Amino acid sequence: MENITSVFATQQIPEGYCQCGCGQKTTIRTWSDPEHGAIKGQPNRFIHGHNARISSADRFWSKVDKRGPDECWNWTSTMSDKGYGRFAIHNRDFYAHRISYELTNGPIPDNLEVCHSCDNRACCNPAHLFLGTHFENMLDAISKNRFAKGERSSNAKLTEEQVFEMRTMYWSGGFSQATLSLKYGVSSRAIFCVVHGILWTHVPGPISKPAGWKITRVSRQPQTSEKTA
Repeated sequence: MENITSVFATQQIPEGYCQCGCGQKTTIRTWSDPEHGAIKGQPNRFIHGHNARISSADRFWSKVDKRGPDECWNWTSTMSDKGYGRFAIHNRDFYAHRISYELTNGPIPDNLEVCHSCDNRACCNPAHLFLGTHFENMLDAISKNRFAKGERSSNAKLTEEQVFEMRTMYWSGGFSQATLSLKYGVSSRAIFCVVHGILWTHVPGPISKPAGWKITRVSRQPQTSEKTA
């Protein structure tokens, strides 16, 4: 996934588009201005009046309803169909909460997602955002009952009866997770989560969660420069 911070930093807007970052196309110059490097027949760099506009970062924060440090900072502009804020940089859309995280903490590693501790998808408060893998993000959602449980989920590949049967077979000592994976046609990771009670928590049956199991949140602090003598 592309580094949003680099998009802010480079400001490489294609020729023919307003250099303020609004995403609009500019007109063609009808006269030359050698003093400013403007040549007749080439696109103008800005739409009239846009050269004095605020930076992309300032434009972003102007669309965030900043409140107290512990409150949600809701996005006030365009929203995606999934309820996330959307912000255009150089005529391209990015999720607002991801931009908020990167502007505050720096680049997001390729294998991690930006998760909400407040479960409010419109929130852009950096204090409510943390990094996690896609799997950890899903477990966090499940633990907070944000998804339909068990057979009610459209993505369910198992039934509650199968889950109970699977746990009983595994903890009786006669079946390995690999054997159960082949028998029920689901991944080894899914089997692990089922028999240890990480998923399908509402279904009875013998379980034993791995010692010390928890969702790991990766924290990143803003980098500060140090002056050397």
